[in-house]
Amino acid sequence: MNAAPDTSLSDLPAYRTAVLRRMLGMSLSWRHPLSSAEALLDPVAIIGTLWLLVLRAGLPSEMHWWWLSALLLMLTYPAPAYLRIPFVAVARSILSGWLVLALVLIGGSQLLSLLTGTSPILESTVLRSWLWLAPLMQLGLHALLRGLAPLLIDLDGNSRIAVIAGAGDVGSRLGEQLLSNPYGATRVMGFFDDRHGERIDQELPILGPLTDLPAYIAAGNANVVYITLPLSAQSRIGNVLENLRHTDTEVYYVPDALVADLLRGWCDVVGDAPVVAMLESPFASLAGVCKRLIDIALAAVLFALVLPLIVVAGIAVKLVSRGPAFVVQHRFGLDGREIRLYALRATEPGPQETELGDKAPPNNELGRLLRRTQIEKLPRLINVIQGRLSMVGPRPHAKAHNEIYRRIVKGHLVRHRVRSGITGWAQINGVRGGEKSLDHMKARVSHDLEYLRHWSLRLDLQIMLRALANLFALRR
Repeated sequence: MNAAPDTSLSDLPAYRTAVLRRMLGMSLSWRHPLSSAEALLDPVAIIGTLWLLVLRAGLPSEMHWWWLSALLLMLTYPAPAYLRIPFVAVARSILSGWLVLALVLIGGSQLLSLLTGTSPILESTVLRSWLWLAPLMQLGLHALLRGLAPLLIDLDGNSRIAVIAGAGDVGSRLGEQLLSNPYGATRVMGFFDDRHGERIDQELPILGPLTDLPAYIAAGNANVVYITLPLSAQSRIGNVLENLRHTDTEVYYVPDALVADLLRGWCDVVGDAPVVAMLESPFASLAGVCKRLIDIALAAVLFALVLPLIVVAGIAVKLVSRGPAFVVQHRFGLDGREIRLYALRATEPGPQETELGDKAPPNNELGRLLRRTQIEKLPRLINVIQGRLSMVGPRPHAKAHNEIYRRIVKGHLVRHRVRSGITGWAQINGVRGGEKSLDHMKARVSHDLEYLRHWSLRLDLQIMLRALANLFALRR
């Protein structure tokens, strides 16, 4: 739940603090200053080593270095929360992530060189050194942070001793999280709940009924209270807040499972009213603008490169089968609106190609080749430029399937909070193809929601590279 306000922002009005936290990407669930330091590690390591090498070589600070730095900042900030992960796993994640980033940068540099007729930016000695120095610096800074974590936790000088009001499922999960965090700044004493004599899996005791909580706080036994009572217990929540209003304790409310399991939940302040986001697009911010700009640029470049292949494939389709070379498929896209998607025709002409599209069986060997190599979907790059699709996102389902599964698969319609994608997290994890069963559709939706919860520009790059690898491997 929310930690105390950062000391550097404590003099600002509440709404400005909330907006700044949102813009800076600072997690409200971590204790300052440790979370702030961790969020900056990757950008500092990657951008800092770049400029260190540039300045050391005496190169002028040309505009392309600044553009590269801005791109790197978008891709690396905030850094993942690695403190609770074994360092071997952290090293593996950093090295694999850097490999993806380096491949994208090198490929982009070569492509830019090809289009502009200039020398590739990433061929200089400086950048060759940077490709191995930056990940080493990342590993070093993350190792250093682990050593300094206890000092950073204690910088504010406060000893946080907490109790949890409510020993249900939410309280139990919160207690487990607080106890299992080796870098946590909070010591949990136990639970207050009206169910006497019970104990929690973490062996935290029941300290007494909720009516005993004010006296426990007044005696100085704790200075933080997490309220985990369900939303239906509004009267009990109100009583707890009223009894603690005149104490100097910090009080936080942890929403129950109905709220906590929603998409990209966060807290903000509108005027003087606190609000909790329940269902919000992860792209409703500056990062979403960056994603859209990258979509347009990448789709435009790729379409220019594959246009000859699309023309040749279209002529081949026209020669070996009856009907048009291209087909328009009807899907539901952003905000549940109907969208029209373009594709090369790989099926027999008829309603099935419009409604089912790539779920309809191919009509001949050419159709099977177009389907297997994904050439069938290349015209959808036009849809990305139009704004109907994104390069990466939940795949748009056929309209008939949408109507069936929206009623029986939890979270199915949440996918429409964002633009559908040419490829997505579900597809690169093998959950693709036609809806083979209800469990298959549930798995697809689960992967799509997982993507939305953890979306980042870096994740989009990883998905595109893995999709490209699958394409070259001709995987289904």
